[in-house]
Amino acid sequence: MPATHVAITPEQHYRHRLASLAADEQQLSRRSRTLTIALVVLALFTAILARQASFGELPVYPAALFLIADFALLSRILDLRYTRMYRLQRLADTLETSLARATGHATQNGLTGEEFREPGHLYDRDL
Repeated sequence: MPATHVAITPEQHYRHRLASLAADEQQLSRRSRTLTIALVVLALFTAILARQASFGELPVYPAALFLIADFALLSRILDLRYTRMYRLQRLADTLETSLARATGHATQNGLTGEEFREPGHLYDRDL
């Protein structure tokens, strides 16, 4: 039995993609928040270990390992917050512009390309 394809309009497509992006953005926000809380807990634990190590009660290497883990977690948080969220926002901006064009609500930018016009060219008005 052949698969039937439902024809959707560009407007429906862009709205669906924007809704999907909003869900992705919320998921990244939750993950970023969770990692930030984990970073704070890990930093406190590292400070406690460092304090115990400074009194000679514990060896220094556990505090050093937790400090390295802090920096690894911090780099992950920064990647989530800035790189991925920035990319999602850029994609959302592009989709919103495309949606505005599809619905006819796009504002004109005033650029017509007249500066590239060559009146003697065979395909002048087609370009």
